[in-house]
Amino acid sequence: GDLSSMRLKCGEVGSVMGEDGQRAIEVLEKKLKSRPSQEDLIDRNVLKEGAPRLQAAQEQLKKEKIQHDLERKMEARPAKDHLQQRNILKSENVSPALAAAQEALKKEKLAQALSSKIESRPNRDALEERNILKDTSVAPVLIAAQEALKKEKLAQSLERKIDCRPGKTALEQKNILKGGDVAPALHKARSELESKRLAESLESKIGQRPGVEQLTTKGIIE
Repeated sequence: GDLSSMRLKCGEVGSVMGEDGQRAIEVLEKKLKSRPSQEDLIDRNVLKEGAPRLQAAQEQLKKEKIQHDLERKMEARPAKDHLQQRNILKSENVSPALAAAQEALKKEKLAQALSSKIESRPNRDALEERNILKDTSVAPVLIAAQEALKKEKLAQSLERKIDCRPGKTALEQKNILKGGDVAPALHKARSELESKRLAESLESKIGQRPGVEQLTTKGIIE
């Protein structure tokens, strides 16, 4: 093959050049043996696979796809005003010195707000009482047992409240729950009628209340 003929030619050259030529031939043979295969070069995109026309078409298609993606991203990028509002892009209408002063003022305000929040934050004892922070003076095993006990008590309290809750009839009698035998469209009419009756009863009682003179005579008011 090509490698055999190359070795034969290298041997002829080596015989002419002597020992130095022989060493050069050996180095060349080692490099030829260690060179990557055609499949490896194709996988690493160093060597193209297929006919030249097909390779050119594939390359052109890749370039067009990259260009299309780039154009779509350029169209979707935020506008200059939007970037300035988000403080990503600085306004060109402001001098550099004024822009630096504005940035320093913003940082100072942010630092003051952060300091105020840090000063007003609850202390460790308050966080432990609200069960946000665990008590580090208690062993982890004991903390887990306390948490399990709290959950158990909460579950028992919830079950007890569920058992003691009033029934549907009691809720309907207290007008908390609407009667299931009445259509939803009639609930509003019934409520308006009850409100009207209550208002009429209240007006009647107000009209029948005794006057100031009568209350004074009875010694109820002075």
